[in-house]
Amino acid sequence: MVNRTIIHIHRGYCSKHHKLWDEHLHCIRHAYNWAKHSLTQTSSFEACFGYLPKYTSDFIFGKDISIDGHYDIDRENKFIEQIQLVHQMVQEQLEKCQSKYKTRHDKHRVDHNLQVGDEVWIYIIRERLKGEGKNMKPIRYGPFKIH
Repeated sequence: MVNRTIIHIHRGYCSKHHKLWDEHLHCIRHAYNWAKHSLTQTSSFEACFGYLPKYTSDFIFGKDISIDGHYDIDRENKFIEQIQLVHQMVQEQLEKCQSKYKTRHDKHRVDHNLQVGDEVWIYIIRERLKGEGKNMKPIRYGPFKIH
């Protein structure tokens, strides 16, 4: 399934020149890879790879050119630490948002203290009902005794 965000960005880029849509794909992909997600506060590219994708100017002006054909020895270790740091930050942000959503959901939770011998009614959501005449079927069944 194609991401709807990319489709909307693509429509914005190509609203005036519909026949040139394929020439804008690299710009759209780059914009999408740089966009920060509201939940993780990082881009999806950065969450996966630990860094943001480079701009075209970074390739032209050579930000990461090696000296005498050799790279820094600790460069790989720094890169691994950076990826681990990004993954840890994303994990903490996800846990923080999950706890926020849980507290919001638990506000409306009703704790039922049911005992053996109590009678209960079962409520079925209309979307779960199938077949002809589903609107005519009852949505509450019972009472059932708890054993």
